Amino acid sequence: MRGPGLTSSGSISLISSAASGLLEKLKTRNSLDRLKPVFKVLGFEPNLDFVFKPMFKNPYHEESYEYDYEKVVHDTGPVFYGLQESLGIAIDPRLSNQILNLPEYAMEEIRFALSIYTDFFFDRPHFTLSVNYDYTWEYTFNRHHHNDRQLLSAVLLLLNYGLIKLMDLRLSKPSNPNLSLRRASSGEQCMLVIMLGIAGHISDYSKIFIDEPEISLHPQWQEKFMSLLIDVFESYEGCNFYIATHSPQILSKLSSKNCFITSLTRKEIYNSSEFRERSADYQLAEIFDAPGSMNEYIVRIAFKLMSSLRANERLSNENILDINKLSNFSKLLSESDPLHQLIVSALDMGEYYAAN
Repeated sequence: MRGPGLTSSGSISLISSAASGLLEKLKTRNSLDRLKPVFKVLGFEPNLDFVFKPMFKNPYHEESYEYDYEKVVHDTGPVFYGLQESLGIAIDPRLSNQILNLPEYAMEEIRFALSIYTDFFFDRPHFTLSVNYDYTWEYTFNRHHHNDRQLLSAVLLLLNYGLIKLMDLRLSKPSNPNLSLRRASSGEQCMLVIMLGIAGHISDYSKIFIDEPEISLHPQWQEKFMSLLIDVFESYEGCNFYIATHSPQILSKLSSKNCFITSLTRKEIYNSSEFRERSADYQLAEIFDAPGSMNEYIVRIAFKLMSSLRANERLSNENILDINKLSNFSKLLSESDPLHQLIVSALDMGEYYAAN
């Protein structure tokens, strides 16, 4: 799963996948008891409102799609025509190619799901699926049709085939009882999309891949990310999380237990304890090979080396390690960086005392 960007449409696209997973768990009642802690850790009430829009309408309704129904159904071929004609619906023409490329078994699934759905919401432009926890997980459609598993199955199938579109996700928290995902901050969107996305699909012994979760996250959220991830999913057994990141804040807050850092450029694996609670400048220099300008961690190494050499007038083993580090760091710095000249001076001192 990749962290979402700043656009709410990107978040909605990603949360649609999470919605499918969450609704599948709701339908099968599989691991539902593990969903409540997700909301608690994130500071939300265990309530969700999914707002869906059907991508089809009653062709004879006054507010149906503004196109020639007879022309479209004939132009899109006999299969698409037959599906619409037999069910008496007008499917959004943008979906015609997608529908026509489906195998026959999928068309039969859609036909059956539409027959269930149209009995309930045929002329509605949108509908809401409300999910809440009160001793057990319950759900209703438009505040009616309580725990209707057949309707839920139909909605889930139509969602997976693109015939129903998720328009919004609403949550509740003490400070905002009706928080729309579209109106949430980019940081809240990112955290919700990632955590709910994982919650919708995780099971024991899962392998979870997360790509650049820091996108759209303020540094404070980045520092909280790992602890939230561990707290939310600690009840699952045997899971492995693989996270690609360029965030020093995320690395610095890794747990010292069962966490490891792999450098793809160096092809080396490090225990997270080497980097936990270390500064961003340390992470940038030691693991990302991108120290930036006037890196304070490198500055401290240079001044420490020069101070030690002046005081002892000889090279110690620690001094030699520092010299090797500074020599490697100098290759990563621009010559216009004032730190580059400081390293040159420190290395010159090292050569002087090595020769004497």
